[in-house]
Amino acid sequence: PKIKDSRHHRPLARGGGEVRISELDFRDLRTPRQIGEANPAIRPSIRWWLERSGENGFSICVVRVGRKILIHEPRFNRWLVDHLGKAA
Repeated sequence: PKIKDSRHHRPLARGGGEVRISELDFRDLRTPRQIGEANPAIRPSIRWWLERSGENGFSICVVRVGRKILIHEPRFNRWLVDHLGKAA
């Protein structure tokens, strides 16, 4: 099964790709708070990235389970490296 973004009802991937449950290691899922605690320098930006995830590609990192928001840490790390130095 595919993981869908519950707000926008579209696959959580850019470029037409789809995130499949089999592609995720659920041990790599973190809450936004856990990501912020592990990376204090980016803590203030996490909510902004989440709110604009459809525009900035951050949705590739996000897994929503009902109202719960989780971030797939390896995908987040790749997304962050890809976006370092880009204008906000």
